[in-house]
Amino acid sequence: MSSGLLNLNHVVIIGHNVNVIMQGICEYINQLIEADELWKFYKSKDWIRLKRQVLSDQHHECQVCKAKGIVTRYDENGKLLQTVHHVNHVRVHPELALSRYYVDEQGHKQENLLTVCKVCHNRLHDRFEGSKPSGFMNTERW
Repeated sequence: MSSGLLNLNHVVIIGHNVNVIMQGICEYINQLIEADELWKFYKSKDWIRLKRQVLSDQHHECQVCKAKGIVTRYDENGKLLQTVHHVNHVRVHPELALSRYYVDEQGHKQENLLTVCKVCHNRLHDRFEGSKPSGFMNTERW
């Protein structure tokens, strides 16, 4: 297995077909998912470059809060937001892992990558926020 994503700049320069590029990305991401190493994708140069561009273009503002009329640019520690959320989750749509946009069922172009604050990101992933989950989990407490 390759240690990094396809170098998209190199591939584009030599003029490969976009479908070949996407197929390679999908195969790589699916390998990472199978190996439980998807974190490697988020450390790739291609993802980091795209993430920085999205954060800059969206002014480090949480797009979910912004849709509600709230401006959130900083986390609880006073640092600019650094989280970019995939609307189409990578595990479900690996072909969109490096895509800023997607076309919805009505044929409209939509943002696939959104700057989000921690609270909104947790909500988007149905994670509980600082409270214990309800109901029995297990008897072990380690």
